[in-house]
Amino acid sequence: MPTRDTRIAPTASEISTSVPTMLGWLASLTMGGALVAASMIVLPFWPIQHKPVDLGVAAVLLPVGLAMWFARKRAPGWAIHAGLLLGIGSTTASVWATGPTAASQSPALYYGFLIAFAGVFLRRRLALTYVALAGGLYLAALTFFGIEKTQAFTAMDHPGYKHFVRLRVRADGSAVDGWCVGLADPLRPGEQPALVDTFTWVARP
Repeated sequence: MPTRDTRIAPTASEISTSVPTMLGWLASLTMGGALVAASMIVLPFWPIQHKPVDLGVAAVLLPVGLAMWFARKRAPGWAIHAGLLLGIGSTTASVWATGPTAASQSPALYYGFLIAFAGVFLRRRLALTYVALAGGLYLAALTFFGIEKTQAFTAMDHPGYKHFVRLRVRADGSAVDGWCVGLADPLRPGEQPALVDTFTWVARP
């Protein structure tokens, strides 16, 4: 029989889901995000359209990450959600700050790290809520600011996307032919559909 003074050690799952452990991981992600935002300003192969915004993101995330790290042992549970919301919002601002270039994909990868954190440490319903929030903000930023990307889902979300593809499988199964029909300039009044591109996928012999 355990006595009054017996101390039962916490289990591994209890340790991994404790507020200090979660906040420590989130603090590391936050400080890492600050370093990435700062490096995008310094490194020459990442053209940034709005550098002051990216600099502001780095200036906010770094001290917040340090504060979360040093206060993780006595911080309340809501600090985890505040840190996640700050990270998602800062990532959205960094995507906009990069501008309509391929470099905006780099800060968008930070969404994935935050979502992975939520999936590992939070309950499923909360994790899915953060997934929906991050994905919705990313698509909203691409659409609202007119940042067109090469991903198919982004093109379909874009309000000026007016193309569609027709496929034909040859009867003998040797190839698949495709035609892309759409508007060359969706904003031009009276623009008529035209054949934009054709392609053929040939089966291996």
